[in-house]
Amino acid sequence: MIIFKEIKKQPFDYILLLVVSLVTIISFLLFGNHGHSHFQRQVLYAFVVFYFIWSLVHHSRRRDLQLSIIVEYLLFALLALIIISGI
Repeated sequence: MIIFKEIKKQPFDYILLLVVSLVTIISFLLFGNHGHSHFQRQVLYAFVVFYFIWSLVHHSRRRDLQLSIIVEYLLFALLALIIISGI
């Protein structure tokens, strides 16, 4: 599959994304059980910003960064933000 070839080419990018994603999910769930919705929202905002920046760096390193990719990642990040936080 294509994704496995991509992971083999740039494993650090994907390991970083996985680790930050797991830390975000754990933080989101832990602080949600204690009534810290403000902190939950901050964790979510930080992850969305991280994800967008990660995508720009990742595609820049692959030398295939285009405006359409930037718009795609930005819209996907905003959509996830809206769905999860209920803005």
